Parts: sequence; C-alpha cells; structure tokens
Amino acid sequence: MPLEIISAIVEQCSISTTTNPSIKLVEAKNKSKPNTLSQVTIEKAHDSVWFSVDRKKKWSSYLTDAQGIQKRCDYVIINAVDGTTTILFVELKSANIEKDELYEKFRAKECFIDYCDSIARKFFGRSITKGCKKRFVVFYLAPSIAKTPTRPITSNYDRPNNPRYFPNPNRPKLKQLI
Repeated sequence: MPLEIISAIVEQCSISTTTNPSIKLVEAKNKSKPNTLSQVTIEKAHDSVWFSVDRKKKWSSYLTDAQGIQKRCDYVIINAVDGTTTILFVELKSANIEKDELYEKFRAKECFIDYCDSIARKFFGRSITKGCKKRFVVFYLAPSIAKTPTRPITSNYDRPNNPRYFPNPNRPKLKQLI
C-alpha cells in the first residue's frame, strides 16, 4: 500500500516488479565522463518504488537555500516486503565526499519524504512512514585497494549524519543495503 500511495504522489516514480526486480540508478551528468560513477544497478529489489528529483533546479520557488534546504540526494528507494517498509536515501559520488554536504542532502530529502507522508495522511488516510526503517547510503568511486574488513558492520545507518559508504558498487543486492 505505501508503494501505491507514493506512486500517486510523486511524479516520475519507477516501480520494480517480480519480472524485472532490478533498479538502475543513473547519474546523468557523469554518463560520458571517464573514471566517474555514472550508474549503479541494485539487484533483487522486488516490490520497490524509486524516484529522483535531483534533476530539478529547486524544490520550490517559495523556499530559500538557507542551511541546505534546497539540496537533495540523488535517489529515494522505498521497499515494502513482509509488512516492513524501508526508505533508502541514496547518493552517488565520483569524488570529493564532503560529509556536511551529504548531511544537508539527506536531511533535505528526508523533509521531502515527511512532506509526502503529510499528503498521504491528509488525502489517502494512510501514513507512508509510520513504522518504517530509514537507511542512508553513499555509493562512491574509490581507488582499487584490496582491503578485508577487520570488524563487523554494526550500525544501522539510520541517520542522515551517519550514512553507509559503498566503494565501487558492483550490482549490490537490496538486502545488503537495508
């Protein structure tokens, strides 16, 4: 149900199905540039809706850009499986990962999702965020240095100021991200 509601609210949503359960995230401005992260394909993303409003210049002509209000991350993926909804905020970076800028982008997009939730409650009588998990992910291009993790990943990456970083993503599965 949250997937149908978000599709009715946000323009240009894409929906993954059981026949085509992959999500292709494209960074259009990097498409023809060498040595840049231009696309990431997320596998096994059944029952998901995703969208990007990164192409638009401004969210709203009524808002200023004070403290990064007009910023936004590249994509939002909403997945609903087994009664659990997860909202995944995604940023694709080729270089220069600035944590303050990422925080502003994730926080502003989180406000947009809260706004969509307000619309869903008023017009559809349902919340799209109640009881859902939020995850923040950064896919980035990194030099190829073979490293083996020495400690387990323990954080939930559920806050805009604490995203999970994925270097050189090679067709990650949605389950790895949530």
